[in-house]
Amino acid sequence: MSQAAQLTSALSAQAQYSPELESRQGLEQAFSLFNQMSAQLTDSYGLLEARVTELKGELAHAGAQRLQELAEKERLASACRTCLICCPVA
Repeated sequence: MSQAAQLTSALSAQAQYSPELESRQGLEQAFSLFNQMSAQLTDSYGLLEARVTELKGELAHAGAQRLQELAEKERLASACRTCLICCPVA
């Protein structure tokens, strides 16, 4: 087969399969990008879940500390009332 015939045959074959090949490559690239974005979203979601857990822990600690402070203030108020009741009026 002559070189010109081979070139014509190759160009003809490329023209026939080029749209399918480009379409397939485009789909493969789209799937690859989709998988990358999906992995990034999964990682981000995991980080957000960890942060939510951390913030819930901080909130629980702050709430417990506030309850302790409130109990201490109530104890001091009760002690002050007792002192006022026991003190003679001048």
